[in-house]
Amino acid sequence: MKRSWTYILLQLIGWTLFGVYLMAMVFIWGEGWEGDHRFIWLNVVIPIVCGLVSHGMRAFYRRQGWAERRIKWILPRTLLVSLVFAFIAQVIIHGVIYGPMRWGELQNFQLGSFLIYTSNVFLMYCIWSAIYFSEHAFARNRRDELEKWKLKAALKEAELMALKAQVNPHFLFNALNNIRALVLEDGDRARNMISHLSDMLRYSVQSNEHKQVPLQQELDMVQNYLTLEGNQYEDRLRYSLEVSPNTLDKPVPSMAVQILVENAVKHGISQLPGGGEVSIRSRLDGDRLLIEVENTGTLNKKSEGLGIGLANIKERAKLLFGQLATVSIEETQQPTVRARISLPLNPAT
Repeated sequence: MKRSWTYILLQLIGWTLFGVYLMAMVFIWGEGWEGDHRFIWLNVVIPIVCGLVSHGMRAFYRRQGWAERRIKWILPRTLLVSLVFAFIAQVIIHGVIYGPMRWGELQNFQLGSFLIYTSNVFLMYCIWSAIYFSEHAFARNRRDELEKWKLKAALKEAELMALKAQVNPHFLFNALNNIRALVLEDGDRARNMISHLSDMLRYSVQSNEHKQVPLQQELDMVQNYLTLEGNQYEDRLRYSLEVSPNTLDKPVPSMAVQILVENAVKHGISQLPGGGEVSIRSRLDGDRLLIEVENTGTLNKKSEGLGIGLANIKERAKLLFGQLATVSIEETQQPTVRARISLPLNPAT
């Protein structure tokens, strides 16, 4: 709202000063205007029409989202748009002065003069556009700087949350207890479980050094986790992977998929007497990477751990991949709960 009022105020001041300038030129350099107020009204009509048309030009820029584009992309297109709107402004001005103002009684329409006036307005609109985009660029840089510091602060908090999620004492306690029970019953399986747990802990430590990792590494971590959890839940925990091969090398926030899968088991499967299934899917959708973790059960919106996990992923995804990165969770009709991460393949820098 504040920016809108600032824009309106600047528009009024700018075009009013332009009208004053035109009026001064009439009094200083004009000849033959005495007694004919149409000369004065002409210099009232011109800034009003130019101001209204420039407002329409602003609406066009906003609708097309040009203020977020790079200057090399904007520049040639702005010149064309300024020329088109300058032509429109002159058509309206000439329509008024040769219509209601009956300017034809003083001077016949001349194409050469029309083109000169159009070029003058074109120059003004080029200047107007330069000021408009410069102001937006300044505001955007200031906003990005504030967002940068905000996200840095959020990252520190998110990293602490991620560390807490990575080294889950309850999970480690259960895993070690299950492995101990297997040592005497099935030594080979116990050794495999120890290997899975070792890989998980190694990945957990390394994830603090690498903010993003290929999806393949994240899925390896997830499978280690599900294998260990499967040792506790047995037939109550089933899982499937539907992973597109062309997504495996794409970067994702470290521990992001792991946290979603852990939430699916902790807040979904563990709450069901008969257990359920966790499905992990990934695919490319245009210029975006989509990752989904879906589990049997219903969404418990009051679960504090679930909210912390999603907030953790959201903050890190936006920091690493920009504002176009999204993280969402919803309850389907199956009933299942589906969490989704959507990341741009070419995040803005």
